Amino acid sequence: MLSAPGSVPDPRASLRFFTVSALSFALLGLVLPKAAVHAESFRHNPSLLIAVHAFTLGLTALEMGALYQLVPVVLGQPPVDRRPGIRQAWLLGVGIALILAGFRLWQPLVLGAGGALVLTAVIWFVATVAPGVLRALPQGLIPAYLTGALASLVLVVSLGLTLALNLRFRFLPAGAWPVLGAHLVVGAAGWFGLAIIGLSYRLGAMFYFTPRGEPPAWARWMAWATIGVLALLSLLLAGGYGPRALPLAAALAILGAAYALDFGRRIHRRGRRVTDPTILHLYASVAALLLASAGTLAATLGWRPGPGGWSALGLLLLPGWAGNIAIGLAYKIVPFLVWYSRYASRVGQTRVPTLAQMLPPVLPRAGVWLWNAGLAGLVAGVLLGASPGLKWLAGAGTGLGALAYAVSVLYVLLRR
Repeated sequence: MLSAPGSVPDPRASLRFFTVSALSFALLGLVLPKAAVHAESFRHNPSLLIAVHAFTLGLTALEMGALYQLVPVVLGQPPVDRRPGIRQAWLLGVGIALILAGFRLWQPLVLGAGGALVLTAVIWFVATVAPGVLRALPQGLIPAYLTGALASLVLVVSLGLTLALNLRFRFLPAGAWPVLGAHLVVGAAGWFGLAIIGLSYRLGAMFYFTPRGEPPAWARWMAWATIGVLALLSLLLAGGYGPRALPLAAALAILGAAYALDFGRRIHRRGRRVTDPTILHLYASVAALLLASAGTLAATLGWRPGPGGWSALGLLLLPGWAGNIAIGLAYKIVPFLVWYSRYASRVGQTRVPTLAQMLPPVLPRAGVWLWNAGLAGLVAGVLLGASPGLKWLAGAGTGLGALAYAVSVLYVLLRR
């Protein structure tokens, strides 16, 4: 990715997605303290729903922008035209704004309108990116995981739109809970999980010189087995057969723990031993996934988590695992793409900043500790039934971490 000029696709579409993502994280930072007070009460809780969707949709925008760059670079496919990507990013941004406004006003039709725009942007995005992924399927692991991730992206947004419309028209015969369970699993383990697993090994090698090597022959079949287990689990949940899905949930938990241990071993053995905020985010993501996998496995073996326990598992999986690894890698990807877009052509003609000068170091250093200290406090708070004041304080810490990340990215994006 850092090779020669001309080897990087036009980054302007990705930068639009990153702008939408940063604005979503900024809003997350502002609403999180209030949302954290009742983090275990997720039904008809507008503040918490706004926070959850600001995070998940902001992370979705980040991943969509990253895939515009990484599919051509990592899979060796021709870069796509940037113009559809720019339009997709703005369509996604308007859809996110409507969804968050719909939760704030508790207007299902506004939610539905926002969901329809997000679904349109997602289908357009997948139609643009998927051909390159499918052409690369003979390469092995990465395109297999990305195929599952793209399919999960369309499905999770479709399920979200279904849930929004059901608030108004009440057409789901078994109620919203089965579809909500599938929505959460497809989003956390499907879209975020498969995309992260598929790309993390290559990005770790590119940015941190982790051991690369060729995966064993069975690893590709393991990827398809993971996708199959996830698909069957989602179908059982959506159909209201939750108890029958417990063995599949246990299998996913074991697979998640195996990935976390292997990826943690690789970043610990990295060639570049410098410790910076980005690598701390990666270590925190490994720890969060191990805890979430252990909790999920315990739930399949008889532990009854209750609302606080389920909220803790969600916090560990989403902001803990997916959030940490995405933020850590974004601190590497965003500055480079901005530098490449604005300064690469001027090298040798005028003075340009270095990559190290693109990002102010103080905000990422503060952000990694605020994000994870607040998250740890919030997980403990929902598990132990802490007072609203303590949960507000933990939410404020995580919120400040989100703001630190958003301000850092916007600083880089707006730099001239």
